[in-house]
Amino acid sequence: MEGQMMVLINPEFVGESPFAFVPALIHEAIHQDPTVGLQEERTAKTFEALTALLQIKYHPEVVNRHTRLSGYNNEVSLAMFNSGVEPRMHIINKTGSGNVFPQSQKHRESFLDYVDGIYSSAPAIASPGNLILQQYIQEFLETNALPCSPAEFNEELLNCLDSELGFV
Repeated sequence: MEGQMMVLINPEFVGESPFAFVPALIHEAIHQDPTVGLQEERTAKTFEALTALLQIKYHPEVVNRHTRLSGYNNEVSLAMFNSGVEPRMHIINKTGSGNVFPQSQKHRESFLDYVDGIYSSAPAIASPGNLILQQYIQEFLETNALPCSPAEFNEELLNCLDSELGFV
């Protein structure tokens, strides 16, 4: 089944809005080979968060669905939105407040810190990039040029994406 992706949905998510699955599908589509390391997960989670933020921007009602999946999408969005110092979002930079989840027991200093907490067991390796990554860079950064190389999921890519993120 080369070129195809199979998606299995946990039965607890039956009845969720199909719209709520889009950020996760954006994330999973980036995984094109069996080599998945921490850098690839960091990148995939970045595009997942950006997708969730775009959904909120254009369809703000998604934050009030009160389902487990919408709550998770809200958490990912908040981690990205609060990572950095206004007027810019960041992946790597620390927040001005010291916590992307203000007034919460959950303490994460940046979006990257949040992602690393989720994927703490992922190997700290780089992995080959792919055409989906190239398309995401062009679409999310709204450019025909490639300011960030899609050749490899690595620290250089994350630094480039971090510097290229738009204003909040």
